[in-house]
Amino acid sequence: MEELDSSELEFEVGILDNSVRARHAINALLANGVSLIYLIFVNLYSIRLMKIGGVSIDFSGGLSYYHSDRIKLLLLFGYVALLISTVLCAIFFLRWFRRSYANLERLKISVNENNAMAIWWFVIPIANLFKPFMLAKEIWRKMTKSLEQTFEDQRFEESADFILIWWLAFISASITGNRFLEEYLQQNFGSASLTFSTQLDIFQEGMYLIAALLAVRFIRKMAEREKMISDTLPQLRASYAVREKPGLKRERKN
Repeated sequence: MEELDSSELEFEVGILDNSVRARHAINALLANGVSLIYLIFVNLYSIRLMKIGGVSIDFSGGLSYYHSDRIKLLLLFGYVALLISTVLCAIFFLRWFRRSYANLERLKISVNENNAMAIWWFVIPIANLFKPFMLAKEIWRKMTKSLEQTFEDQRFEESADFILIWWLAFISASITGNRFLEEYLQQNFGSASLTFSTQLDIFQEGMYLIAALLAVRFIRKMAEREKMISDTLPQLRASYAVREKPGLKRERKN
């Protein structure tokens, strides 16, 4: 019977724990979702008040605003909560996302980008419209492929359609949130545009809510996959040892 010399099985095949980052990102996204739901209801309420004449409008400063103190306070509370949760989402999600991408490299999986770019592609103009989606799809598909090679008797969900929906919802919300468009509408079309711009806010918040929920699903699914990979690391290390160094010294036992 032959055994591999364990002293030569020194391979850097591994995976860094990403569960804490995943939990922080999920909590931030859920808090963001609660803020968005709250703002949707407040904006629906403001539209109702506008229709019955309970809100007056002032266009003297360019952008219109509500004179109703109740609406002002409700919106202020909602937008402060949304701002805080959005900042936390950006921090925690990007930290999780980068480590997920870096874990592909640690598993000796060929990747298309340096893991540092997993963050920078989110902020580089034009590229941030499509590159983060491409990286997310790459993480999903390559981690799934790694699992299927490890667990040959199992099949794992491979479709990245929900990632596409996540990204389209996020991009749609970002575009409809353009304040230059809102200002143009309000200056050129008067009070009728206030209802429309509020409806745009509701649409934007709805799209962000969909994106947040799908991001939570993405993180949870990836956390499950990373946990399964982590639990099988000894098997993976042995597999790569044989694959990468077939000429290892062997000891023969009678």
